[in-house]
Amino acid sequence: MKIIKFLTIFLAALALSVLVSQNVFADSDVRGTLIDTTTATNSAALAIGNGASASIGGIAIENSKFSGTAIATTTATNSAALAIGNGASARIGGISVKNSDVQATLIDTTTATNSAALAIGNGASASIGGIVIENSKFAATNSAALAIGNGAAARIGGISIR
Repeated sequence: MKIIKFLTIFLAALALSVLVSQNVFADSDVRGTLIDTTTATNSAALAIGNGASASIGGIAIENSKFSGTAIATTTATNSAALAIGNGASARIGGISVKNSDVQATLIDTTTATNSAALAIGNGASASIGGIVIENSKFAATNSAALAIGNGAAARIGGISIR
């Protein structure tokens, strides 16, 4: 009975992770305005495996050229993003820019209540809100970001330039 209950919860979380919004641009040349607005209540995003990523809302730009404006607005209540595996990443809201040529205005507003981002594994990263480069607005209540593993990083809001 416990196994059936676990599988039901796991499959529901997996289905929700597919349905939860995130704009991802990889190996692209993007110009203009990117806008993401996500409202998540009692939601979960789950990714398991090498290179895993789990996100609720937000914008991710990787290996791309981007010029213009990116605006991410995320409201998460009783929600969780969980990633397990090498290169794992768990995010609620925010804007993530990796290995890209970006000349843009980046704006993030993330409000999280009773929500958590959790990443476990080598290179793990967990964040709630924030922008990897500039211009961050953020509010959180009873929330946590936790990363476990070599090179792990956990953030709630803030700015990170690597």
